[in-house]
Amino acid sequence: MSNIDIVDDSFDKNITTSYFLSIQVSLNGLSFSVLDPVRNTYVLFRHINFPQKDKNYVKAQEYLITDRVLNYDYKRVYFLFNTVNATLVPNALFNNEKAEDVLAFTSRIKGEGHKTEKHKIKLADVWGIYAIPDYLYYLVKSQYRDVMFFQQYIPMIEVNLMSGVVDDDPVMCINLQNDVFDVIVLKRYELLFCNSFRYRNSSEFAYFALNILKQLELDQKRLKVLVSGKDNHDGESVSLLGRYVRNVSFVSSPKQFEFSSGFRNVKTEEFYNLLSLPLCV
Repeated sequence: MSNIDIVDDSFDKNITTSYFLSIQVSLNGLSFSVLDPVRNTYVLFRHINFPQKDKNYVKAQEYLITDRVLNYDYKRVYFLFNTVNATLVPNALFNNEKAEDVLAFTSRIKGEGHKTEKHKIKLADVWGIYAIPDYLYYLVKSQYRDVMFFQQYIPMIEVNLMSGVVDDDPVMCINLQNDVFDVIVLKRYELLFCNSFRYRNSSEFAYFALNILKQLELDQKRLKVLVSGKDNHDGESVSLLGRYVRNVSFVSSPKQFEFSSGFRNVKTEEFYNLLSLPLCV
């Protein structure tokens, strides 16, 4: 993926205290967008691709500290951290004091060196629990005092339930991220499944996706599959799944917002979670 830099003529650095800033960090890159809530329009977008995995988020931290746009003051700041070290707990079973223990049991996170974050996903009546490295968490927290943290399951669940894509037929929402994909399954406004899978090729991707259908006993003829993110296998992963499931399509940009003319050539489905963050509050 190439770097992207879009700044609309209407962006005004002198009134950023009225704007919303959304940031997304992963091992493969850093992206951020600026929303003008008065016009409900995205006026700035930037993506920095990391050719080599940023294992300790050194490059991400460098950009957070040095990028001029990221150091303006904003009305609201949302920070999305892409990680598979996450789990969901039903609201009825959630215990704030036990959240770190639950995450340690269900993920690779052990011992110190991370901050455990909790976020209630209201529409699904569950809590998302996930880990952020200490050094990244405290850098972001010191730079943006009232920042709101997110993990990718949160916008996937909240926005799809909010947008009314769910009806009597099941809906599978897939988010592709390099060598990992996230998947949720919804039916009648109920969350049936949520997990992440590592995959090396299109065959593994299709295998995992179809195995979920089998486990949940979903009718492939009635299932709707919505895909966001980027397929790093030249579209082969999604194409292969489409041989077995009739209704597979990429999501469009969030319909609740307008986009300045510079977005015309941007594949907004690749950044759907980032662009959806203002809807999750």
